[in-house]
Amino acid sequence: MKCQNCGSTDIIDIQGQKYCINCGQQVMVATPKPTSKPPATPKAKGKTAPKAQAQSVGRTLNLKPMPDNANHPEDIRPHPWRFTAGLSLSVALPVGLAVAASLGLQLDRDISLYLLLVSVLATCVSLVMSQAALMYGLSKNQDGRISARRQWWQAARSGFMDLLNLDLMWIIGFLLIIAAGFGALQATSLLPTDSWYRPVSLVAANILLAWVLIGLFTARRMAIPAVVVGGLTAWQGLKIGWRAYLRFGGKLAVASTETVLIRVATSILIAAMVLALVRIGSQWDTLSQAVAAGAMTAGGIFVLFVVSLQVELKLWLAQYRFWLPATHPAGRAKLLAGRRGR
Repeated sequence: MKCQNCGSTDIIDIQGQKYCINCGQQVMVATPKPTSKPPATPKAKGKTAPKAQAQSVGRTLNLKPMPDNANHPEDIRPHPWRFTAGLSLSVALPVGLAVAASLGLQLDRDISLYLLLVSVLATCVSLVMSQAALMYGLSKNQDGRISARRQWWQAARSGFMDLLNLDLMWIIGFLLIIAAGFGALQATSLLPTDSWYRPVSLVAANILLAWVLIGLFTARRMAIPAVVVGGLTAWQGLKIGWRAYLRFGGKLAVASTETVLIRVATSILIAAMVLALVRIGSQWDTLSQAVAAGAMTAGGIFVLFVVSLQVELKLWLAQYRFWLPATHPAGRAKLLAGRRGR
């Protein structure tokens, strides 16, 4: 039996349904048409006739329920916490060691700056890739489709440049909104100081810019699943996210507020850790301060990964899966299964 989608012969049987391990799509089994007279099967001496179920399906399939990873060496279940912990530790520990070595060995300023830039870049790239991979795997799992871990990373790699373009669009839009705010402030300063419409105009302009800023933030968050799961480009995902904000702005603004509050709480936690280290460790020797700084850096990165992968990702994936198919019923299949990991 071959998959109608990719032609692979790696087929498994799960709860009576056939799935392709390569692409995760369900494989349709052709059933023979019933005839008026069933063909007579000669009975051999000393042998029993084969079972009817085995005749219809064939010998190539195992009809017993099989575990998800029976035909594949990988564990293809999501395991989001295990995935998050493994990735966060694999990034946090090397960066923490680099910070500790830079401070403890008192390296040159240029070398320390280089290590800092490499650490920040590696952390950002790892965070973007891990978010995309886990988002793809969780979405496939919620649809009841099987996807191996390597397919998660393939989907993340194929959508990485679109995610970078999406972040670039967000930065450009944010800067334009800030520039528009300064422009509105300068424009209202030209109005007469004793007129009542000067403060009203300034307040109205600020409210409008705040609405646009929240919409841009919400559209970006909705566009990330559209790019990773739906396989859209950055501009297409941003347009779909903006249309969803225009239609369900109030409900999506609540999710945006939750995200901002979560980030503020995370920033306060990390800042409190830094201040505690500065106050407590000021009397320590250089080696102890270096070890404490490395441990705190690793802890901050671990907290950042956990918040991003376990809180923000699940929040916005749920928003995407709930609102966008309702907004675009004709493109439901595209929005939920547009990108395919190979």
